[in-house]
Parts: sequence; structure tokens; C-alpha cells
Amino acid sequence: MQKKAQTMGTFLLGFVAVIVAIALFIAAAQNIGSATNTMAVTEIDLGAITNETAIYLTDYRALSDVTIQNGTSAGLAVGSTNWTLTNNVIDPTTGELSVRIVPDEITGYYGAAIHWFLNGTAQPQGYIDTSAGRSIAGLILIFAALAIAVIIITMSNEGLRNLFKDKMGR
Repeated sequence: MQKKAQTMGTFLLGFVAVIVAIALFIAAAQNIGSATNTMAVTEIDLGAITNETAIYLTDYRALSDVTIQNGTSAGLAVGSTNWTLTNNVIDPTTGELSVRIVPDEITGYYGAAIHWFLNGTAQPQGYIDTSAGRSIAGLILIFAALAIAVIIITMSNEGLRNLFKDKMGR
């Protein structure tokens, strides 16, 4: 009788361990996607532009391949000499890591009703910027999945072994 209670306790402990491991695995897998992939950003509205006034984008830590268009009906491209982009900057009002864009010499590209729109490739907040770090993040998920599989296989093998022992009378 005590052997059956031990087997049942081991099974329940393994079952709970698998449920907890799967819940943690799902949470980690969801975050790994945003931490290892860049994203395309299109037509981010920078608002009405004022000369030499910094604009902070707090949703991203870095931008590359940036193009800016003004919001006129012609959608003219704003040359890169007319603005300065700085990645990984702390926003002085919120304290968040952000991207800073400062319009320079924007004659003809601004006005009270003219907005600028940004396009490019972004690294979201929490992005892992080293390739080794991104690889290790993926490996952590693989090994976690293998550990869950080992727990399940061990539980099922022990359960089957005990079931056959009971049926055979050993």
C-alpha cells in the first residue's frame, strides 16, 4: 500500500512540475520573439515639427534604414541632412531608453499643419543586441523543452513499469 502511495505522490509531483514548466516555457517563448527580432516600422507620426526641438520615440531602443517624409499631399522625402537621429538615448522627461530625432534646418519641410512620418527598421525595447545573446536565448528554450520532455518520459516509464509489476504480481 505504501508503494502505491509513493508512486502516486511521485506522479502528482511530476505532473505539477510539468504544468509549472510548461507555463514558464510559454511565458519565456513569448518574450524571446520580441527580444531577438527586429521589426519594420512604417509611417510613425512624429507630429508637427519645430526646428531644433528633440522628439523622443520611447517604443524603440534603436532605428536603422530610416527615411522620413513630410505630411504634405506630395509626401516629399526629408533629406537626412535635415535631421539627426541618435539611438539608445535616455528621454529626459520619462527616463526611458529611446531614440531621439532632432530636426535641423527644415525650411520648406515644416509648418503648423505639416507632420513628419518615419519609416525604418526598429529594435524594440528589450531587444538583445548581440548575436551571441540572441543565440543563447534560443538555446535556453530548446533545453527547457528537452527538460520538460525528459520529465514526461521519466514519469510515463515509471508509471508503466509499476503498472506491469502490479499486473504480473511482482
